[in-house]
Amino acid sequence: MPEKMFPRTEVGGVSLSRMIMGTNWMLGWSHTGLAADNMIKRRYADKEPFKAMLEAYLSHGVDTIMAPFSLSPVAPELVKAIRDLGMIPGLSAHMPELITFSDDNGYDVETYIQIYNCMGFLMQVEIETVAGIIHNAKKPVMTIKSMAAGRVTPYVGLNFSWATLRDCDMVTVGAFTPEEVGSLFHDPGCRFKDSSSFICINRVQ
Repeated sequence: MPEKMFPRTEVGGVSLSRMIMGTNWMLGWSHTGLAADNMIKRRYADKEPFKAMLEAYLSHGVDTIMAPFSLSPVAPELVKAIRDLGMIPGLSAHMPELITFSDDNGYDVETYIQIYNCMGFLMQVEIETVAGIIHNAKKPVMTIKSMAAGRVTPYVGLNFSWATLRDCDMVTVGAFTPEEVGSLFHDPGCRFKDSSSFICINRVQ
């Protein structure tokens, strides 16, 4: 176990780290091109690299992972089936208005997944609009694409996210190697600011 767990939040009664392990750079979705996708797939062709990455995050108290999700449409019977299996339902809301729609209609979900970054990368409306939707959400929000798929440095991307999200919300942070994960915590410029935020100064190469 790590000496200190990463700051926590709660989703449906379950304690989660506010930083979430991203998996795009382990599963082959670089958002840059086919060559990068294939490079990722070659590195993660067997289970050992996955194990090393999980251990790297876990060693710093990050014990929550963003795994691939279903593309099934939201329906009350689907949510009930998830509950009946003893699981906690959430809603992936790449369209930010789905958060408002879900809240207004009382959908039985405990969290939302929403694209959110300082560049507006892959966001369908203005950053300010999405920020307002997140702040008004009735449930915690798991944000993704925090560094715009590598288009901004961790210093820029993570400081923006931690400074503009609520204490209950989460930030998904992907990496390609355990060294990249470690640099978020070991580099001299990276440190915990307080119990609810994290500052990263150095760029992950």
